[in-house]
Amino acid sequence: MSKNKKLNFMSLAVPIFIEMLLWTTFNNVDTIMLSRYSDVAVAAVGSTGQLVFFIMLFLQIIATGTGILISQNLGKRDYEKAENSAKIALYFNFLVGILLSILVFKYHFQMVKFLGLEDKALLMGSRFYKIIGTFTFIQAIGLINTTILRSYRFPKYSMYINIFSNILNIIGNAIFIFGLFGMPVLGEVGVAISTVFSQFIGIIISFIIIKKKLNIHLLSNIKIKENLYLLKEIGKIGIPSVAENLLYNTSQIMIIKMVATYGTDALTARAYIFTLLRFVFIISISSGSAAQIITGFLAGANRHRVAKKAVIKIYLQTVLLIIIVATTLIIFRENLIRIFTTNEAVILLAKDAFLTILFLETGRTLNIIFISSMKGAGDVIFPVIMGVIFMWIVGVGGGYLLVIKFGFGLFGAFIATGLDEWSRGIIMFIRWIRGDWIKIIKK
Repeated sequence: MSKNKKLNFMSLAVPIFIEMLLWTTFNNVDTIMLSRYSDVAVAAVGSTGQLVFFIMLFLQIIATGTGILISQNLGKRDYEKAENSAKIALYFNFLVGILLSILVFKYHFQMVKFLGLEDKALLMGSRFYKIIGTFTFIQAIGLINTTILRSYRFPKYSMYINIFSNILNIIGNAIFIFGLFGMPVLGEVGVAISTVFSQFIGIIISFIIIKKKLNIHLLSNIKIKENLYLLKEIGKIGIPSVAENLLYNTSQIMIIKMVATYGTDALTARAYIFTLLRFVFIISISSGSAAQIITGFLAGANRHRVAKKAVIKIYLQTVLLIIIVATTLIIFRENLIRIFTTNEAVILLAKDAFLTILFLETGRTLNIIFISSMKGAGDVIFPVIMGVIFMWIVGVGGGYLLVIKFGFGLFGAFIATGLDEWSRGIIMFIRWIRGDWIKIIKK
């Protein structure tokens, strides 16, 4: 295992970005294929995707804490503790995944109904979510394995796995959506089956790579009792870290419910916008992930000032790229939306709401990079406190005023989300510049 692998922003961010870019591209192909089947299916799958992310947040508690703990211990050169953290995290996340799988299998219809979908979309969404959610334990394993590869600074292997899995997914979707090779046309059900199968193949490959490249045998020699204390350390970091994401997802679910009052066309337009927006926010997320790994490593090595300057540089590089990409998408927004649909009502809604993305995504970039870096250093409580205040007062409260009271609909929903991102982002930036996070982690 290469324990002294070079720590470099580009070597971390680029593979993560490519992995996410390919995932987004394949996902967009999925959406295009599904749109040929039904616009309602796109709305159903797109809306239930928020529930999938919501469930994933519970799994992220262990994954996030594990990634930060591994990075910090590699910085301290405590390789045994880093490896034990990976093993105990895999074991525990699998158990959590099993429990969540049972929960979704039993209550999938009620969960989808909560989103406020209409009759046909409700039926399609519940069928899709039942299959995806019942196999949550597969995602639980995959999430930890991806975290291990990235934290040990081997993100390119995670990228390779993602490429292969998504190619499998695309092939499976084509078979089930278009009825190729004599298979029945299964629509959203076929998409779910294909997704689960490709994820399963992906985790098998990840186990092989971790064993061969990192020399870590994740499924053997797991000393559970001796390493239970690591769960406490992982949870201490992971729970507050994910609580901030949980608050965001729940606030977005509330905003979806507001948008749903405008009908299926509004939900469909939102789904298409987010499909295109993935090309923008994967830049911020990949940069934030790299910044978190770097900050964790440098904080573990007590090189706080170096981390402070490095993250500011990462932000400036990232936001410049965000402005270029977002502006390009805005210019060509109508042509891009027409790739997915010919429904003029949906196109009009999406075209107007798309004008907000430069405001939204520059604020999101500020927020993601500095919050990710603070988490990497171990300053995890402050983002949660700010999340409670701003996501719900500015995001949800502003959403209610703009979407419901003032009738701005989908356009208002994006503006409210952007106001939340900018409010928190400015506060996180000030905290980073002042070095308050350093005082917290030194206590």
